[in-house]
Amino acid sequence: SSNNNIYLTEDDGPTALQLSADSASGSFYSDSDCETAIPSDQVIVAVSGNSASFFYKDNQPSPVNNYFTITVAETPSEGLTDATQQIRIKPGDLGSFEISGAPVSIVAGAAFSSPTNDITVTVKDIFGNTKNDWTGQIWFYSSDSQADLVYDDSNKYSFTSGEGLDNGTHTFDGGNFVLKTKGNQSLVVHNSSGGEYDEVVAITVNPAAIDHFSLSDYPRTASGKFAMSSFSWDTPGYSDAPYDPIVTAYDLYGNIKDDYVGETWFELYKSTDAAGNPLDSSANYAFDYDYTNHYTFTSG
Repeated sequence: SSNNNIYLTEDDGPTALQLSADSASGSFYSDSDCETAIPSDQVIVAVSGNSASFFYKDNQPSPVNNYFTITVAETPSEGLTDATQQIRIKPGDLGSFEISGAPVSIVAGAAFSSPTNDITVTVKDIFGNTKNDWTGQIWFYSSDSQADLVYDDSNKYSFTSGEGLDNGTHTFDGGNFVLKTKGNQSLVVHNSSGGEYDEVVAITVNPAAIDHFSLSDYPRTASGKFAMSSFSWDTPGYSDAPYDPIVTAYDLYGNIKDDYVGETWFELYKSTDAAGNPLDSSANYAFDYDYTNHYTFTSG
């Protein structure tokens, strides 16, 4: 707020003065606490007086390296020159950070799309105004231990203030953000002013394309297990039987691909066989799900 006195060179009776400002968020008050608004933004210069006082309060900072202008004019006009005063209003104390643009969900290993999911970070003061004079550093981290983030704690971004610079908001290309671990993950913007100002957004990561399968609980020779000729694998009493083979589908990043709905089957080859064509197998075996009877994965 500011205290302003208007002086008249002639005292010709009560004079009404109209107050105005080029900021839509400012108001004029009659008290220094800025609690009592001046009706119709008019002050009266009394008879035998030559001044009137008012106070101005604005909850919005003025543009960087610029001012708001207060104007005082007669009402009605009697030909006197309007008085003007420029004031600069700085943002309040740091209040928070905001993240916008993050996708609700993403495929593992895929960068955020640009420009749709470019990440914008905005610095706010305690009144919710953009803090255009903040020049600290920010960086990102994630609950995803596999995340690739260009601006991490080893490569922090410094906000700038001034003509044509950040002035409290900066947009990062979506290609700078890659999450890889399936599930509900968080993207966090941290800052040099303290962890209490961290801002977090939630992102669901879905599996990438199928990459490989794993097979477990079967008579694996390398593990010292074996099967008995003519016995089904669910017959107990030998080695680690019964066996219940488990096939798991994975994407490139080690995520279980729980949305996989393709087909799978089993083939058996001797060490001397050229694997890949079941008709070339010299092994004598019978599997319920072989190359002639595929099992189709389901999802849901």
